[in-house]
Amino acid sequence: MPSLAIRSMVRSALVAMTPLFLAACAVGPAAPVAAAPVAASPAPEPDAAEIALLGERLFQERCSTCHDAGRAPPRTQIAANSRQQILEALDTGFMAPIAMFMSTREKTILARHLSGVAN
Repeated sequence: MPSLAIRSMVRSALVAMTPLFLAACAVGPAAPVAAAPVAASPAPEPDAAEIALLGERLFQERCSTCHDAGRAPPRTQIAANSRQQILEALDTGFMAPIAMFMSTREKTILARHLSGVAN
């Protein structure tokens, strides 16, 4: 296991390079994804059809520019991860700066769609 100093240096380098990665993936501003209306009660769990439709739309609007163009791991490689691993990458991992404008529900739907876990 790398020493704490090496891990710290790698983390600092990745943080410093994040704007470069974002610029490389940016073709233009992402189209806004319609947010669910604010309700007094929590939103219902998405069904398989919603996961398939909205998950694919989110991927095309937010991810495909890099992941389908060879600048980031392809969808097949992402699909090898669990839903939880994908969520962690979106929330706190390398993809967090890109996913920061997505709602928790959108991230969950995208992770379920990419991992193949509809329910």
